[in-house]
Amino acid sequence: MARSADIAALRTLGLSLAQVAHVLGANPRDLEPALAAHQERLEEQVRQTNGAIKKIRKLRVDLAQGHVPTAGELSGLSGSPSLSMAVNLPWPWGGERFELRDIQPLTFITGPLGSGKTRLAAL
Repeated sequence: MARSADIAALRTLGLSLAQVAHVLGANPRDLEPALAAHQERLEEQVRQTNGAIKKIRKLRVDLAQGHVPTAGELSGLSGSPSLSMAVNLPWPWGGERFELRDIQPLTFITGPLGSGKTRLAAL
C-alpha cells in the first residue's frame, strides 16, 4: 500500500511511469524537475490568489466610497480554479509531454480517429 501511495504521489507531481520507476529505484535525481515544475505551479496559484485579493480590496474601498462596481470589474472574482492536465504521449510520440493549462468549463477536444481524444477527455 505504501508503494502504491508513493507511485500515486509521484504521478500527481507529473512524473511518467518510467520516471517513477527511476525515482523508486534509488535515483531521486529524476524527482528534481518534477518538484521544480510543481513548485512553479503552486507559486503561480499564489500569484493569482494575491492578485484577486488586491482586486477585491480595491473594489471594497471603491464600494465604501459609493462607486458600484461594473460587471467587468467583478469578472474573474469567482475564485473557481481553472483545470490543467498533462500526459506523456505514448507511441509514436515516445513519451513527449503534452500539457493543457487553464482549461475553461466548456472545451471541445477535436482530432482524427485514434488520436486519443477519449483517453484525454477521461483525464
